[in-house]
Amino acid sequence: MKKQKICFDTSAICSLFDNSQNTPAVVRMFDYLDQNSNSFQLVVSPVFSYEIKYASEQLIEKIDKIVEIHHITRLPESKTAIDTAANLIDLYINNQILTAKHYHDLAHLAYAGIFSCNFFITCDKKHLARQNTIDHIQKINTQQNIFVPQIVTPSIFMEIQK
Repeated sequence: MKKQKICFDTSAICSLFDNSQNTPAVVRMFDYLDQNSNSFQLVVSPVFSYEIKYASEQLIEKIDKIVEIHHITRLPESKTAIDTAANLIDLYINNQILTAKHYHDLAHLAYAGIFSCNFFITCDKKHLARQNTIDHIQKINTQQNIFVPQIVTPSIFMEIQK
């Protein structure tokens, strides 16, 4: 059986350390993923490394440890992937899914589609895991013949897995 590919937004991993309302759901999700590691391939987009680059050294060490423990790999950053992602992000912005201010968020979504990730997990309910964004991503990705990942929060991911 082919593993389902899960792409994490930076917020989904960083929520392990911010003691926010998302933290318990993210902990449960990673426990579940550990127990079912043969069923899932865990990945992050190349944007992930850029986003954590300016975090504190302590936070970077914690994130690196999570990435190592859970065998999270980085999606490739080939010229083709970069160009395809840039074109897709432009379409997202031109279609007013989100503004250019959310470029990195849109880049995560683009990479998740380009690399056929079954799920894109984010804790950003305000911009990414909301129905309007999901509908527009689905429309544009379908028009561009690009895979449409399920955009979910950790809690919704866990509901789907029940």
